Amino acid sequence: MLWSGLIALSALLVHVAAQPAPSQLLYLRFPCSQLVTERLDPLVTPGQVSPHLHQIIGGDAFNITMDPKVDIGETASCTTCRFKEDKSNYWTMVMYFKHRNGSFIRVPQVANEGTGAPNGGMTVYYIRPRSPARNLSMTVFPKGFRMRVGNPMSRTNPYTMSEAPVNQTTFRCWDGTGIGPGTPGVGALDTREFPSKPCAGGIRSQIYFPQCVLPYCFNHEPEDF
Repeated sequence: MLWSGLIALSALLVHVAAQPAPSQLLYLRFPCSQLVTERLDPLVTPGQVSPHLHQIIGGDAFNITMDPKVDIGETASCTTCRFKEDKSNYWTMVMYFKHRNGSFIRVPQVANEGTGAPNGGMTVYYIRPRSPARNLSMTVFPKGFRMRVGNPMSRTNPYTMSEAPVNQTTFRCWDGTGIGPGTPGVGALDTREFPSKPCAGGIRSQIYFPQCVLPYCFNHEPEDF
């Protein structure tokens, strides 16, 4: 199965910026600890037990249905994210290692550099668009905003190497000497498949959401990218 299960149900308010975006890379970067690990996926199998396990992070309003009519930001009372204003929920499938005897053990997670000591979870980036992107504006996520990266039913990569979505889910095989060269997703240590060799510094799963283009991102049905 493609590692394409990151789903965000977002209530984070992003300030409206009408002025042109500068050429510098500007972003928010913050850790979110694990909230819970459950066989739930309210977007793919709402109201049902999911066929696989997910690690959920973010606000405490997470539930089995995640009704888009409910304002998650107003409903949640706390969050596992460093920024308390972000009461979104994000989730990914959980990675396990299979031993030769057939037993499984969850692969331990290591905190990202400069994020402190979160309990599992992930590091979230909100990156301000910059040229040559066509849309440089930012706005507020509406109530019920949902987005899914990739198609959870895919078993093969449907994209060619020249299409941007081919880099939406990648892995960085750290060699133990640092964060590695190049932009995440297209660097020398990055692959679109799970690494086939030992990674002395660990493996980082990298999942990119697209820059939203209205009206496709702001609807009440999750879009695949």
